Amino acid sequence: MTLGMGWAWLDARIGDNRAHHHVAHQISLARDHECEIGGPSPLRLSQGEAVLIPAGTIHCLAPVGTAVRTIYVDPMFRGTNSLTAQTACTRLSCDDASALLAIQDGKQARQW
Repeated sequence: MTLGMGWAWLDARIGDNRAHHHVAHQISLARDHECEIGGPSPLRLSQGEAVLIPAGTIHCLAPVGTAVRTIYVDPMFRGTNSLTAQTACTRLSCDDASALLAIQDGKQARQW
């Protein structure tokens, strides 16, 4: 995990989680298997696909044990609050997901 000013990068395996929400926007990438995003706007991600979960959106990740890469971004980071009106999960483009997968350190995560 890397913590920055207004953002964080985390590579982890999904734990046993219940529906929850964050004060930050969450961008998650399925690294080694399919991943399910549960909640009001469920999605199934294939390996290598990523999703934006807007701040405040109820969600959960499954199945337990799947490796995910996640970046959290404070909605007020650099004074930008444009995504907070969005409430549905959105699949990222293939290019954005590939760039997220290519991150190898905290400096690259910050730039992404």
